[in-house]
Amino acid sequence: MKHAQKATRFIADEPRTDWHDQALWFVRQKRDLAAHSVPEWESLRELASQIKLHTLANLSEYLETFEAKARQRCSGPLGSQRRRAQPDRIRNPSERGGQ
Repeated sequence: MKHAQKATRFIADEPRTDWHDQALWFVRQKRDLAAHSVPEWESLRELASQIKLHTLANLSEYLETFEAKARQRCSGPLGSQRRRAQPDRIRNPSERGGQ
């Protein structure tokens, strides 16, 4: 089902649409209150935007560096043991305190 079709079905359910509208406004009001309580909000927002743009522009380099370090860390006898032990930890969560 396409987005437009889903939206049409969603809007047809008026109580749900009203609830959704009220929930969005509630969240927006909370956000506005928080924003107004931090004097440097706009400068922080701009800095976050710059960080995001930089990260996206350099993502392939960051991923390649991450992969190289992960491969280096997981190579050799200890890395092989870690990889073999990992499925056991996933299947037996009780060994980690029942989490």
